[in-house]
Amino acid sequence: MIEIVDSGILFRNPHPDLRPIHACFPLTLQLSSREMICIYRHGSALGSVDGRVAQLRSPDGGRTWTNEGIIWDGSRDDRNYCYRGACPSMLSDGTIVISCSRFERLDPDQPLFNPETEGTLPCQVVLFRSGDGGHNWTAPQVVPLPDGIIGNNSGSIIETGDGRLLMPIETWKAYEDPTPPKQRAMALFSDDRGKTWGEPTVVGDGVADGVYYWDQRMIKLSDGRLFVMFWTHSLAADKDIAVHRAISEDGGRTWTKPEATNIKGQVTYPAQLRDGRMLAAYNLRYADQPGVMATLSEDGGRTWDLSNQVAVWDAGGQARVGVAAGNRELQQHVTISFGFPSARLLDDGEVLASFWCTEACVTHIRWCRIRVA
Repeated sequence: MIEIVDSGILFRNPHPDLRPIHACFPLTLQLSSREMICIYRHGSALGSVDGRVAQLRSPDGGRTWTNEGIIWDGSRDDRNYCYRGACPSMLSDGTIVISCSRFERLDPDQPLFNPETEGTLPCQVVLFRSGDGGHNWTAPQVVPLPDGIIGNNSGSIIETGDGRLLMPIETWKAYEDPTPPKQRAMALFSDDRGKTWGEPTVVGDGVADGVYYWDQRMIKLSDGRLFVMFWTHSLAADKDIAVHRAISEDGGRTWTKPEATNIKGQVTYPAQLRDGRMLAAYNLRYADQPGVMATLSEDGGRTWDLSNQVAVWDAGGQARVGVAAGNRELQQHVTISFGFPSARLLDDGEVLASFWCTEACVTHIRWCRIRVA
């Protein structure tokens, strides 16, 4: 049984009457039994040119949060970038590393996705590091992608059993490229704690089948295997199909072919509980009652108990804000009203979920604690 035992706001614009602040893409990280941080995107709109990586801190296990501001203001960047999709991880030596994407924004009125081709603006994957619990951060380190690959980060860095670092990425295509994207879920590896990154491996490739494996969310299981879930989309039908899963038994070098689960959702973030069961927080967007849901699996993530799932966030029937930006799914990303759910197992056995949502026209980030009986 899933029980929501507590919930609250991570960050919400305190003065929406004075200035727009759009907070989204939160991910929490437990530093100790009491202290936590949350990394999120701070900007004036979902695709705004002023998007930056910002940070919150909690001294009491995630129940109250203090805004510590933007970790990198961009004033020393070589050009104007917007930052999004920041994903923090704690390494075994105590270093916190954030993988993030930044998009070149020379024209502030140019949309992130080309409405004609659905290509993206030029993008770099960058890393931020902190050796003191997130109080100070390095300048962004650019991670060169292999020749011919255009893409962005797609989840938190994982430290594998042999000490390597694995960084999930997602490939796409250039802004003016009229051809269909050769979209793949992939991973880069580092043998030197992230200073350099080697050739990629494929995590999920649906090109031949006309399927996109978007927004991979990967975790390390208690037995050392890696487990990943994908928001899965049909190119031909331009509609979502069942969320898929895959497993690696060799530290991410090779993966099983993605297989469908019974979840009909979008971004899905799994967590393994102490007893081996799995909980997933996921976006349910195309439904009479859309929102962020939490559901359980007792068979390693193959099937999920949707009959007893719980709404972490009820979107009140409103999955989008404003009007549709186009007929294609990517074009409509700029009008979504909630998303980016996560599920983080805490030291006390409960799960902390975070997500962003829109309420009373203010887009903000929230948390809830989940207990599973």
